[in-house]
Amino acid sequence: MAKEIDLSKLGRVIQHQVETQTEEEYRAFAFDVFGEVLRKTPVDTGRARANWHIQINTPDYSTDEGTIPKYQDVNVDGFPNIYISNGLSYIGGLDDGISKQAPNGITLPALAAVRSRR
Repeated sequence: MAKEIDLSKLGRVIQHQVETQTEEEYRAFAFDVFGEVLRKTPVDTGRARANWHIQINTPDYSTDEGTIPKYQDVNVDGFPNIYISNGLSYIGGLDDGISKQAPNGITLPALAAVRSRR
């Protein structure tokens, strides 16, 4: 099951944080969450980690066989919806904590880690 994080819908507390940030801070927040998601993704072959994408306006569910994450810069003008997504069929299970490497999942712990640093 594909997975996405829509940074514009994280709840009132984060929404307030985002509204009080500059565009540069908003972009930095998005990439901080993206990096934390990559770090928290369990690794067997590396494919799950390599298939996370960060995209504005629409999620990117494309997948490939690669095992090295690809970095794509996101040019943020204003405060568009920024999505962190992964189209692999098994990412939902990993995010639900089926891996011993990430028993608490991926996305919620990643968001919590970023929020705790801000």
